[in-house]
Amino acid sequence: MTEPRLAETPVAPAAEPAAPRPVPRPSGAGARRWQAIVFASQEGGQTRRRASDAVRILGATLVFLVTVAALRLGPVAEVRLAHLLDSSPLGIKWVVTFLWVASALAVIALVVVWGAFTKRIALLRDVATSGVLAWLVCVGAGALLGSTGGRPATAGLGSIDPGFPSVRIAVTVAVSLGALAYLSRGLRRLTVGLLVLAVASGLVAGAVMPLDALASLAIAYGAVAATRLAYGTPLGLPSVAAVADALADLGMDSTSIEPVRPQLWGVARYRAHCPGGGGDVEVSVYGRDASDAQALAKAWHFLVYRDSGPTLVLTRLQQVEHEAYLTMRAGQVGVRVPAVRATGYGGPSHDALLVTDPPPGRTMAELDADTVTDDTVAGVFAALDALRAARMAHGALSPGTVVVAPDGSVALRDFRCASS
Repeated sequence: MTEPRLAETPVAPAAEPAAPRPVPRPSGAGARRWQAIVFASQEGGQTRRRASDAVRILGATLVFLVTVAALRLGPVAEVRLAHLLDSSPLGIKWVVTFLWVASALAVIALVVVWGAFTKRIALLRDVATSGVLAWLVCVGAGALLGSTGGRPATAGLGSIDPGFPSVRIAVTVAVSLGALAYLSRGLRRLTVGLLVLAVASGLVAGAVMPLDALASLAIAYGAVAATRLAYGTPLGLPSVAAVADALADLGMDSTSIEPVRPQLWGVARYRAHCPGGGGDVEVSVYGRDASDAQALAKAWHFLVYRDSGPTLVLTRLQQVEHEAYLTMRAGQVGVRVPAVRATGYGGPSHDALLVTDPPPGRTMAELDADTVTDDTVAGVFAALDALRAARMAHGALSPGTVVVAPDGSVALRDFRCASS
């Protein structure tokens, strides 16, 4: 008798592992990568006016006036230097001329075309304003000073152009420098290299005299500084990473750092959260242009008012210590003020920092008109009366520096312009 055989169940062959699906790339990732190569990162697109740009305008004006005075004397050294630079052999003269023209136009075309392609409106605005402003100054200087800037007639110049100023150099340099703030570090170096090549080629080709080139550079430099002073510059604010490093140097771990809007003249302000204790803090960063801002504000105060305002402080750390001392002194006389958390140098740029705990409430500028009661106004004058009794002045009282708590009490902030 044969044993019954079990029916064999067909076994399905093992399925091969599915090939991994390609991860879809986000739309525009390639374009953003190329933009990161060409353009510098900007902190949320926020710009800021720097006092150092006003100082640059004054410096460029001074250089231009000194250059005009020098060329009116007809210096022999300039003529000798022009002949020395223009002594290239005739066989390579066309090469120098080509470099003069090509290098002067290459950067402009690159910046303008790429800015239009990526729709960088701020870049195109700054570039156009800088170039037009430099051109207008050149036209005005030529109309007032003459086509040679008042230079005495000099024999033996030959093919060297004594025209004053050089419109091509001024506009080229202004357009290129106006775009530097938006370009990446590598492209900045390439731009500066092409500018040096353009100016040197112009001198060697005999297209411009040395003093004329210097005056044109001063015009371009001043035009770019004026444009940045009018519109602001993306280089005006320290990066969030730099502020985090500066707070770490002061022994404070921070998260959620963001710049405050609007920014103040001469100081960069941020909000940060310190998870290690203390919660939210306000950070005032005094950079390299802080002293310039204070000096210009003091000069303006002297011209407009009867006194020149607070005492001039020379260093960034002294400004921070001055604000911190007067803030604490105001708190000692009964005025509600921010609590000073830390002061000192920090960050890659060695900026001076003031870290404070903001008083609770909202500024008077943020309140509706019907919520500002008579008691609120009385609280403001009570705080001012306490400062006056202590022989102190706030120096920058405004609805933005008055903080109203939910219980109606009033606090004063921002003692950077205060005096005692």
